Amino acid sequence: MHELMLYHIRRKEAAWVIARFFLLHGVAVAAKVTAKKALRGTRWQWLLAKVSRVLMAGFVVVMGFWLFPPPLLQRDVVAKAGRETITVVEFVKGLWNILRFISCKLASGP
Repeated sequence: MHELMLYHIRRKEAAWVIARFFLLHGVAVAAKVTAKKALRGTRWQWLLAKVSRVLMAGFVVVMGFWLFPPPLLQRDVVAKAGRETITVVEFVKGLWNILRFISCKLASGP
């Protein structure tokens, strides 16, 4: 699904970068669960809980900065999104002016 959204935004073939992001996160979660099960009931259990939170937060941040921005920056997506946003705002302004004109005509009566 994420690759499809990225294809719509970039208009370029999928490189599966976002899929790799989620695949890596799935492997990391599986490793975390395995480690917790292996260390359950040992004296290292308390350490694992504290360390795993910090490692997972760092992992998410590093992977996010490594795998998410490159596909978005390749085809000038940020500039395109800015232009599209300005176009939508201008459309809504024009629509608002039309609706305001119609309401003024209706309020003034026939």
